Amino acid sequence: MICAHCQQPLQEGETKCPRCGAFVSVAASSYAALGRSFSPFAVPAGPPKPPERQVWQPPRRDLGDSFDAPSSVTLTAATSLGPSSLASAVLPAPRIAPEPAPVPTPPVLSAARLFGFFLLMCLPLVGLLCACVWAFGRRTGLQLKNLARAALLFLLTVWVLLAAAAWWAITVHLPTINAIWEALFR
Repeated sequence: MICAHCQQPLQEGETKCPRCGAFVSVAASSYAALGRSFSPFAVPAGPPKPPERQVWQPPRRDLGDSFDAPSSVTLTAATSLGPSSLASAVLPAPRIAPEPAPVPTPPVLSAARLFGFFLLMCLPLVGLLCACVWAFGRRTGLQLKNLARAALLFLLTVWVLLAAAAWWAITVHLPTINAIWEALFR
């Protein structure tokens, strides 16, 4: 039997080369027991098998540890020893994402419900209170919540415009209003 690294002849049963210090592989000793020579650079008969490859993806942070995954995945890759030599490496298992839960679709507001909403908004105090409850409530559907928020923004815009128009009318036409008031009630 000879050392696979430095080609030094070895005694039977030696596990380490006395010249280079390389360990004698089990395959070399079993080949020697059969009377054959062993070389790690020997090319096997037939075409080489392609290495087994699996794509490893980094773990997603939003998955947590709520599912079971295999503890390891073995990947096989070619090493620099030769074209046919393969070595296996054990890498951590990829995290497999569980199936996402289906997202429930919110119910669509019917025409009758929209009509009722606009009818309530016509009532001065009741419409304002209902719009506030629907816009900021927790049990309100998303469509009704957005509609109520839009109605509140519309009301706020109208009130600001009316206040600006009233201020302009009072400041510009105040002398005229005073003259009419004096003429009527004198």
